[in-house]
Amino acid sequence: MNTLRIQELEAFLAVCRCGTFSAAAEETYSTQPSVSWQISSLERELGVQLFLRGRGIRRLALTEEGRLFREQAEKFSRLWRETEQLLSRDSEQYLFGCVPSIAGILFPRVMNRFRAAFPGCELEQWDRTSDQLCAEVARGRMDSALIVDPRNAEDLYSVPIAREEMVFVCRREAPYKGVQNAADLPVSKEVEFYFSDELRAWSRLHLDTSELPLTTVTSVRRPADLFTVPDAWGIIPASYSDVFPDGFRLLPLEPTPPQRPFYLISREPPRDPYFSLIRETLLEAMHRMRGFHPVDAK
Repeated sequence: MNTLRIQELEAFLAVCRCGTFSAAAEETYSTQPSVSWQISSLERELGVQLFLRGRGIRRLALTEEGRLFREQAEKFSRLWRETEQLLSRDSEQYLFGCVPSIAGILFPRVMNRFRAAFPGCELEQWDRTSDQLCAEVARGRMDSALIVDPRNAEDLYSVPIAREEMVFVCRREAPYKGVQNAADLPVSKEVEFYFSDELRAWSRLHLDTSELPLTTVTSVRRPADLFTVPDAWGIIPASYSDVFPDGFRLLPLEPTPPQRPFYLISREPPRDPYFSLIRETLLEAMHRMRGFHPVDAK
């Protein structure tokens, strides 16, 4: 099979897992038209229809031919991953992932410690969302990852690393003073960052959900740019405060938002020393970072 055929198989399996082309595109770091084209190309090659399509179908379902093909596609995907692992043993490599919001802080520390301890192993680091990291680890494409949302890690090996405080942020000229009461905050001015299910549940309990937020995002490189009106506000992790310019300030918030949990995951209990070293490096780094409460239990 050429590279395109392999991509078609991966796109097909992603749609099987996710149920829609758009969700599969997000999981495979592609686009919805690209996934749709790959599925159509695969169907033309096989001469069968793999998914039921039509109006009113919100989640794609497999045809009988699609169910039969999925069994073979999963077998081939596993065989391909195992072959890649066998062929790469001569040049050892370790893939570590991290959520983007903290990758810039942790990646250099992990890299320096890893290179010093294992000069014969190449460390590759990726930043992805928690859902994407879980998918990559589950499929054997990544060795371990630091995530903040464990809902898709139920079948993976996970170790709690730390919890991070969440803080209220606004522009200096904003009218907010002193301790902020969550129930009094104007949700229409909120820049809603999605960092964990716990925070979202807290928001639904304590904020006025009859209003829509100013904007909602799950991942962003320059969060300060989203505060497009003078009285915009948001709830961010303590580590995020370093990327906000001097024109912003932090204020106490009541009731206190739930802390953001961090987990280090792998596909199965690790048998190599790399996972342990990365865990130790993360714990040491978070001990020195403002707003973090590492979990030291062995």
